[in-house]
Amino acid sequence: MQDTKPYHFKPNEVANMTGASVQTVRRWTDLFAEFLSDSANAAPGTPRLYTWADVDMIKQVKALRDQNVPVELIPEKLSRPTTSSSTVTHEIFPLTDQEGQHLTPASIVSHDYLIAIERRLEAVEAGRKDFVQGIALGFIGAGVLFILLIGLAVLYGK
Repeated sequence: MQDTKPYHFKPNEVANMTGASVQTVRRWTDLFAEFLSDSANAAPGTPRLYTWADVDMIKQVKALRDQNVPVELIPEKLSRPTTSSSTVTHEIFPLTDQEGQHLTPASIVSHDYLIAIERRLEAVEAGRKDFVQGIALGFIGAGVLFILLIGLAVLYGK
C-alpha cells in the first residue's frame, strides 16, 4: 500500500518543509495566530497540528522574513481585509519568488490550486493501487480455493 501525505503536520515537520527552525515555527504561530488554523493554535497541553494552508502561510512568513521585512509589518503583507458587496475578502500582497519575480495573487492561487490537485491525484492513485491489489489478492485466493477443492474432490472421489 502506498503512503499518502498526511493532512496535518507536527511543528518539526513544518520546520523541515519550510526551512525554518521548530522554535521559529512555534514563535511565528504565536505571532500570526489570526492567519492560521485552530489546530495550529492548540490549547496548552494539546499538540499543534498544521494544515496545508498553515504550511503555506508559514512559507509566506519565511519568504517575507528572508526579504528582511520586519515582523511588525508582516501581518499587513499577509492580508488586508477589503469589503465588496457585504463580503470580506483578503488581498494577498505581492511576494517575490526565489528569482526575484513578483508573485501575483493569481500565481499564488494557481500554485495552491495545483498543490491541491496534486494531493487529490496522489490519493486517487493510492486508492487505485489498493483496489488493484485487492482484486489481485481476491483472484489468488479464489485460485487457491479452487485448487484445494479439486484436491479434495480427487482425494475423496476415489
